[in-house]
Amino acid sequence: MRLAVCWSSRLGTCPAGPPKDATPTFRNARSYTRAVSGPGSGEHDLAETPGRLTRAAVRLESQRPSVRALLAFLSYLLLSLALWSRGVITHLSTRYVGVGKEDAKLYVWTLAWWPYALRHGLNPLHSPLVWAPAGVNMAWISGMPGPALALAPVTMAANAVASLNVLLLLSPPLAAWAGYLLCDRLAHSFWPAVAGGFVFGFSTYEVAQMHGHANLVLVFPVPLAAYLVVRRIEGSLGRVAFVALLTLVLVAEFSISTEVFLTMTLFGGLAMAGAYVFGPRIGRRGVLDTAVLIAASYAATAVLVSPYLVAALSAVPPVRSATATPSRSTCSASYCRGSARWSAEARSGPSPGGSW
Repeated sequence: MRLAVCWSSRLGTCPAGPPKDATPTFRNARSYTRAVSGPGSGEHDLAETPGRLTRAAVRLESQRPSVRALLAFLSYLLLSLALWSRGVITHLSTRYVGVGKEDAKLYVWTLAWWPYALRHGLNPLHSPLVWAPAGVNMAWISGMPGPALALAPVTMAANAVASLNVLLLLSPPLAAWAGYLLCDRLAHSFWPAVAGGFVFGFSTYEVAQMHGHANLVLVFPVPLAAYLVVRRIEGSLGRVAFVALLTLVLVAEFSISTEVFLTMTLFGGLAMAGAYVFGPRIGRRGVLDTAVLIAASYAATAVLVSPYLVAALSAVPPVRSATATPSRSTCSASYCRGSARWSAEARSGPSPGGSW
């Protein structure tokens, strides 16, 4: 297949070929697909679509991308509220979405801890209010500092139970909306993109984590990262903008769940390697260039989250033998000291279920 690209459209002429050191850029994913796949690749002309859709659907297709994205998000939000807000929406501060087990209670506490610690000048990476007298290293639990700080106004105005409800009810719509952006960039068609976002945001994984695993259900940065990579490979996003935006997305995911962050990193790396090895040769240079920029984003992310990493590496939990059992007297003494300190400090500590 021969690809002809006009490199001097301003002059109204097309030379025999592009300069050797020039890198072709594409307006969007559709033009990139046509370039690497050629005509007859199974695409349908958008001009043929209105005849097969209703008048309302045609109007949606003709709206600006920002309007379509907003409508998609609102539809996902309404679906989330219809599925999970019953019995909660009018009791945001006293009831929470989930099955009421220990995980949800942990996240209620962590949502209260981070803004409380910063407000009172405490070290947010170490809390003396749990496992007293030693306290707990917040870098070694699912603390969700990002969502806790983002929802601090809700926590301060109501309580952390309300913040947990807001987080859970928004998680599937945000994940579906981010999936929609990715699918719309690839398919350039509204309804298939809406369906793709729904499949991701309301998947069995998301539904299962809605039981109370707040750090695992908030996964919208994953498709957003893929969306940015697609934008960069097709040439519609500049280098500086790509590194800056991807760094923000990576920091956001790191502050939500380090395990999802590592999983995203692993499979994202495999996807990039597969795109380079098995993809069309014309796109390899773009994939390699994007991989270098991704590495730069990860380096910037490491700098931004370095306090968290230092706190984690400086207090690695000891590995205990499976046969080692502490003595009853030691356990009892530690428990008594911890309970006494907890009772004294909890009076002035964060109260997830009460007022601030």
